[in-house]
Amino acid sequence: MTKKILLVDDDSEVLASLRFQLGNRFEVETAKGAEYGIKAVLTTGPYAVVVSDLRMPHVDGVRFLTWLESQSPNTVRVLHTAYADLQVSITAINEGHIFRLLTKPCATKDMIKALQDGLRQYELVESEKTLLEETLSGSVNLLIELLAIASPVSFGRAEKTRDYVKSFPASEKNGDEWELGVAAMLSRIGAVTMPDTVIEKINAGKDLSSVEQSMYGRIPQIGHDLLTNIPRLQNVANIILHHQKRFDGGEPPKHPVSGDKIPYASRVLKVFSDMVDLESSGLSRADAFAGMSSRTGWYDPDIMRKLGELPELQHDAVPERKVQRIIQCSVSDLRPGLVLHSAVMTIKGLRLLNAGVAISPPMLEKIRNHAELTGVKEPIEVVW
Repeated sequence: MTKKILLVDDDSEVLASLRFQLGNRFEVETAKGAEYGIKAVLTTGPYAVVVSDLRMPHVDGVRFLTWLESQSPNTVRVLHTAYADLQVSITAINEGHIFRLLTKPCATKDMIKALQDGLRQYELVESEKTLLEETLSGSVNLLIELLAIASPVSFGRAEKTRDYVKSFPASEKNGDEWELGVAAMLSRIGAVTMPDTVIEKINAGKDLSSVEQSMYGRIPQIGHDLLTNIPRLQNVANIILHHQKRFDGGEPPKHPVSGDKIPYASRVLKVFSDMVDLESSGLSRADAFAGMSSRTGWYDPDIMRKLGELPELQHDAVPERKVQRIIQCSVSDLRPGLVLHSAVMTIKGLRLLNAGVAISPPMLEKIRNHAELTGVKEPIEVVW
């Protein structure tokens, strides 16, 4: 965690004086004017605390600190000025969201106290941010593992969808890559509420009854409802809510939204989710894309066009063939990360995992538990 402090002023003598007063106590850098302050933030930041003069040519302190808030929101901002009238204070607080307002000349002890308080505030904000990120990451991982245990096939397809989303050019994702990746992994989390018989029919590509189709149509809403109350996952929940919506407005959710009104990330996820489902039915990626191209009104035409320009979908492209070894092993030989070449079955014929699934730690625990209780058919084939 940084403890660097940046002092910004257009007066070289003021900067020299501040460096002399503070250099032995703090890690101080200086910038003569807002332009050099911006350069310092962009090249050597982030800074824990930034102290800025108000009256500077070209860019004043309020504008600089307002820009700083958008660029580095956790940096503590202090305004240092000889023009501390009421209006300046109000503007600085409202627009620059400053932590302290110090007047020139500022006593050394007051400046030291402000910087110490600023460093403590920065550490507090950063610690809370780290805690939230770790908690969020743990919550996401837990949900993914639950999906892996409850519906291994859905988990495997979610993984493949995530990989396809990641391979789509970053410039085309038009937003937070992390959110889109998490949405891809959790897009099928609603499947954990579906009866096994329905999930099996969906995974096998079989026709659903009207009742089963209604259940299937609720998966995006269920996924949204599971995630929407988790801090910082509201956008992910919204992506999932709309990820089965057709570009022309068909499919759930029922409220009227179509075209560009559908979140862009949902439109991207719709394309790759459907592609994974078609490939899982036995089609090649190129054939799956060709089939999707014939579905009038289903997909964002611009996304489909960009997808069709990828080399692996060109007619003259030769797909790269990876040499794979199939290894036969026992339950005790299985490790997380291995990809199953054959399904894992119990002695009594219960299917635990399908072929093509990458084994996660909870999946491995599930296999071992069944092996101890009822027995698992061996050998198990994995891709090496």
